[in-house]
Amino acid sequence: MVERRYVCFMDESATRGMSRCGWLCMAIICFARGSNYAEKAGLETYYGVLQILGWRRGELKWRKACRAARQRGLRCRELVNFIVRRAAYAETRSLHIESSVSVTRIQLAASLLREAAQSIGLISLVVLDQGLVPEHNAVLGKLRKNVSSTRLRRLVFRSSTKTPGIQLADILAGYKCRNPGPGCRKA
Repeated sequence: MVERRYVCFMDESATRGMSRCGWLCMAIICFARGSNYAEKAGLETYYGVLQILGWRRGELKWRKACRAARQRGLRCRELVNFIVRRAAYAETRSLHIESSVSVTRIQLAASLLREAAQSIGLISLVVLDQGLVPEHNAVLGKLRKNVSSTRLRRLVFRSSTKTPGIQLADILAGYKCRNPGPGCRKA
């Protein structure tokens, strides 16, 4: 039996910008890899979201997409549910930014990748938004080591404006950041 392979996309959102005492929210969304170019996975979902919003084309960003959904009489949650139902796997997570944004990013990315690989099996490709984590070989190596190189083949960085899968992850991360968790406590 041939093991199915998946392509996953990741993006983030944050409350209070990228400052301490804010929350960093990250989303991963995975689609079965077809015979097509792997980074085009999820295109049907992307076009479905455009149709729901009444758009012909455009970059899907959380705030704009949610506003457009509400103008069409939909709740933002319905848009998120549409995306999640069409994915092979989708997960969001938030983490309080206590000291370093880059450390928080790496922790969240590793956690989401590990859980996705355990849940769906072999991930052929992970497409990360540029700037999501530092593009250093040591960082990428840590992420791959955290997941296992037998379950995660390749990590690449792409521009979210040109990658529909990252835009879908942006919507999921933005929705999560609406309610990430309890706020900062004053010492």
